Amino acid sequence: MKRKAVKLLSVVIFAIGICGYYHAVKTEQTMNELALKNVEALAQGEWSNHLCYGKGDIECDGMKVKYRIDGLNLE
Repeated sequence: MKRKAVKLLSVVIFAIGICGYYHAVKTEQTMNELALKNVEALAQGEWSNHLCYGKGDIECDGMKVKYRIDGLNLE
């Protein structure tokens, strides 16, 4: 009797685990296009039209960098 209860409990726990995994995979959230554009805009900054790279002697946004690339525009 005790063995049957342990087997049944094991099967039930395994089935719950499978259902939980399936639900987690099925409901994976993705970002829509508007959200991705907002993230891009926030990452670029409001007024910056340049990129800063490395550490060096050139002033760029209050930091000393090695390279500053100006005039970036995708329009």
